[in-house]
Amino acid sequence: MIKKKVLIIGASGFLGNYLFKNLKIESNLELVGSYKDNFKKGLIHFDYNSDSDFDKIKEISPDYIIWAAGFKDLRKTELSLSLSLSENYLPIKKLGDKFILKIEPKVIYISTDYVFEGSSGNYSVDDNKNPKSYYGKSKLKAEEHLKKVFTNLHIIRTGGIIAKDSNFFNWLIKSLILEKEIVLYNNFFTPTPIVNIFNAIRDIIGNKLDDKVIHVNGNEKMRRIDIGQLAAKIINSRTKIIERPFDEASIKFFKDLSLKSSYNSKKNINCSDFIYKLLK
Repeated sequence: MIKKKVLIIGASGFLGNYLFKNLKIESNLELVGSYKDNFKKGLIHFDYNSDSDFDKIKEISPDYIIWAAGFKDLRKTELSLSLSLSENYLPIKKLGDKFILKIEPKVIYISTDYVFEGSSGNYSVDDNKNPKSYYGKSKLKAEEHLKKVFTNLHIIRTGGIIAKDSNFFNWLIKSLILEKEIVLYNNFFTPTPIVNIFNAIRDIIGNKLDDKVIHVNGNEKMRRIDIGQLAAKIINSRTKIIERPFDEASIKFFKDLSLKSSYNSKKNINCSDFIYKLLK
């Protein structure tokens, strides 16, 4: 059996590491993962800000590149457009420059709900983008460049990834267990069980999913305060949860970044059920 070689850029990160560990189990795949600053045993070093490091990709010669790298610290990205571009767009431009007019791998790019304006929500894959954040602008430029260069391309847009190790979920559960008063905001989005992203990527590699742009989420439009109240109910926490308007947050939130899911799989799980599963 000829194995498909899969390279995950950003395999030391939250999503990338989950994908690396779970795809590595697949007998028909040969996995290679990279780290930039966060060393993890079993991964190769790849600095996507270095032009010369992109030669490593050509040496590996993967059948698939999953790009799960980037920078999404919204407290920092919104201070500087140049920072967002240097971390989220320029590396994609370098990738395209290395492979343009040459034999190319299939690219699976993890994008974001922040490419949309965030005022009306329920965005479909072809809806007008018009991002209002530096982070969203940089990710949209990356999307547009990939579309120009790669014909074998899948863009997965998602938002608010939920898993045991996600920063928001970890903070929320710890706060609820300690029963400290917390503030949560009323912005809408479509949180995404991490397993649903894995399912979509597995189907792409298995040639079961052909869409070029895919919205993946947990099929529920929710607010952060909804998630907090649901989790508190599940674990019987008496924490006082205070609702605040989204525009009072120190992070750049928007009124409604919800996505209309375009990927349906029997293996997918909706967000509420996934949270219940994590906490029980």
